[in-house]
Amino acid sequence: KSASSVAFMALFICLFWGGLGFVYWWHESATTPGKLIEYLSYPPREYSFYDKKNLWFFTFIFSEILPQRSFLFGLPLFFLIMLLVVKGLEEKKNRNLLLAGVLSGILPFFHTHTFLSVWIVSIVWFGLNFLDWGLFHLKAHGKNFLNPLPERIFNRLRNGFGSGCKPAPTMNFHHFALSKKNILKNALFFFLPFALLSLLQYPLFSNSAHTISVSLGWLAGKENIIWFWFKNTGFFIPLFLFALWKLRRRGQVFFIGAASLAIFIIADIFQFAPWGYDNLKMFTFWYLLASFFVAYAIYRLALLSKLGKIIAILLMVTLTLTGVVEVSRIIPTERTQIQLWSVADQELAQWIRDNTSPQSIFLTAAIHDHPVASLAGRKIVIGYPGNSWSWGIAGWETRERDVHTMFQGKPESFSLWKKYGIEYIMVGDRERWFEKSLDEGYIAANASLIYQYGTSRIYQVR
Repeated sequence: KSASSVAFMALFICLFWGGLGFVYWWHESATTPGKLIEYLSYPPREYSFYDKKNLWFFTFIFSEILPQRSFLFGLPLFFLIMLLVVKGLEEKKNRNLLLAGVLSGILPFFHTHTFLSVWIVSIVWFGLNFLDWGLFHLKAHGKNFLNPLPERIFNRLRNGFGSGCKPAPTMNFHHFALSKKNILKNALFFFLPFALLSLLQYPLFSNSAHTISVSLGWLAGKENIIWFWFKNTGFFIPLFLFALWKLRRRGQVFFIGAASLAIFIIADIFQFAPWGYDNLKMFTFWYLLASFFVAYAIYRLALLSKLGKIIAILLMVTLTLTGVVEVSRIIPTERTQIQLWSVADQELAQWIRDNTSPQSIFLTAAIHDHPVASLAGRKIVIGYPGNSWSWGIAGWETRERDVHTMFQGKPESFSLWKKYGIEYIMVGDRERWFEKSLDEGYIAANASLIYQYGTSRIYQVR
């Protein structure tokens, strides 16, 4: 029963994280004249993604589940790998560890931040297992050079700072000890395929224009880091650290918690993509693993007394209310629907599919939702430049500049058409918005009009 309760609470905390954004929601609702009922029933903005208040821990459903399609591969693979490693260590099944290593090695094809998170978790997890064996081995053989400080610290971590405490409910996870031989063999079965596949893929990803940089405090900027994280995660971090301390003698449970903490520390120091916000994809895995520890801490608190139950309920509310408020915004769909493509866009895409080769290249506006690429599935010179920048793709600035030039009808425009292999040129409202100096006369003089519907036209390069 206790394990089920902890698991349910952890899932709820995961789905509806959001920090203290609800405080700003309530404040704006109460202080904006005539808007109390409206703001309470329909929040005017996202309160976990509120740049003016330096809130960046965007709630899970909106930040990852709905928009991040590659994350939908990364998330189950991450927990499948974790499960395989646990089973491999616990049941001494090397094939599980081998499969976990292979799945870890192919993660860059699905989700790079999951790949990085697995590397951090696995290194710390296996490292703690080896350290755990080593310290016990040295102590068992009476190695005095461990004294005085390291052994004292080790004993305190293992045995606590006192006795007589009421036993806490335990997480349903077996504590199993590993020998040195088993640790090294297990590490070999897991890390060998993981490392080899990672190295084989390195040339495919080595053309990135971005290098890892130091960014202490993630997006805190000049704000106090402690206050920044308290605003963005509420009481989550103190509860996590409390649970980690209480579970310090639970072997693999403690090791997994400590490994997840390593993700937080590293992502809070280093920036792994040009856009610092993308580190949230790594913080996500820390938060998902740590949620079970936080749920355990709240559950343990609820068992103490009636006051403990009240405090536990209040903590659950503070951890999830912002997320609930965020998700509630999509319930009245008539207010949240945004049209991506019109009927004309769909007809345009259908004509392109019926009348052009799947390998043909179109010159279009550099935007994220152009029907030529998203509906018709045809190649374009460049999509939304912001995505290219955030993914660290080299040379995107040149492509974007060349797209503008090709629409402007400059002397070098035609040669750029040939350089990029342009077969068709799209001229519509999106292109006119993207390039205010678009010269359709030049395009018409050097290409043949083959499609026209309303304000949209397609030209075929001669």
